[in-house]
Amino acid sequence: MADLLVDSGKHRGRRLKLAVGQTLIGRDRECAIRLATSDVSRKHCRLSVAMTGGREVVTAEDLKSRNGTYINGRAIRVPTVMGAGDTLRVGPIQFLLPDPDAASESEVITWLVPPPAPGTVAAEDEPTQIVGGPPPATDSESPAPAPAKPKSAEEPVDRLVQEASALIRARYASRLT
Repeated sequence: MADLLVDSGKHRGRRLKLAVGQTLIGRDRECAIRLATSDVSRKHCRLSVAMTGGREVVTAEDLKSRNGTYINGRAIRVPTVMGAGDTLRVGPIQFLLPDPDAASESEVITWLVPPPAPGTVAAEDEPTQIVGGPPPATDSESPAPAPAKPKSAEEPVDRLVQEASALIRARYASRLT
């Protein structure tokens, strides 16, 4: 399954799994990824995932939407193959097609940041209106939280997260030029 990351808005960082075949994005109930905004057409665009040479190939196609579909900031008029690091904009929402062989920013952050203290709510616990992504983890799948670290131990982690984030963004930006 190909991954698609939400790269904007309150759901930034959410990972959606795209099965081989076609996935519709829009406001309509038939769409696997529904975006609740009037800037998105009922059936805005279609993502197609196909296996080619043992790799997943993702193609985006605008379905004559009112506001257009954009890859890397350019409007698409015909089905367009997306590559690792490409962005897809549908209305006000931007998605990122990550490199399947590279660690994502959220994975690096997961490695560097300790889990939230018991009794606190993590950002990923928020409900979402986007459908078609992976099912939420159940309590039996969630790892036990690590003990809270003293404040002085967290400060270097924040710096490491910022540095890792900057490196990942620079890597994706260099692929776009």
